[in-house]
Amino acid sequence: MKEYKPKSRDEIILSALEREYERLKKIADQAKKQEDEYMNVHTRLFEIRKEGSEIVSGKVNKAGLARLAELAKIEKKCLAIRKLNILKVLDKSFAAEWECKDCLSVLNDHRVMMGMRKAIKK
Repeated sequence: MKEYKPKSRDEIILSALEREYERLKKIADQAKKQEDEYMNVHTRLFEIRKEGSEIVSGKVNKAGLARLAELAKIEKKCLAIRKLNILKVLDKSFAAEWECKDCLSVLNDHRVMMGMRKAIKK
């Protein structure tokens, strides 16, 4: 059986900060992805509609109909993204990014302090 080694107060704080940083990083990445999707939605809609018109103007076969159905689903998602309030999207992205950076700063400060404490103890 493995011997149980209790964590120090610094190690507990460090692991909690690391978990919080990972959670905030995921939120910030999702917010940034949503921001990027919004910024590119009009170009994407243009490409979808252009491809759809090319399919319709040519001979329509089963593969073409399947692609049209797929394009319709993608267009529906793009239209939903376009309806979002850009200010709220940008605010969320900015706030999430700053919160993540603040947490990383505290995490790094704590690591430095732990290193200094270990150096003093030796």
